[in-house]
Amino acid sequence: MRVLWSRRSATAIEIAEVVGESTANCFRHLRQLAEHGFVEEEFDGLRAWSTRRRTDPPR
Repeated sequence: MRVLWSRRSATAIEIAEVVGESTANCFRHLRQLAEHGFVEEEFDGLRAWSTRRRTDPPR
């Protein structure tokens, strides 16, 4: 998640390149983090992910 904190948002592909994992593996983990309210998916033409603001309660 450090990659997401250092920028506004990132795609699973961008995160996979930084951490050295497959895109599919990163996407699966991002989905799990989203289920627990740590990140949220953005739909702006790309499937980007962003961290939830610390003031937002988890879903």
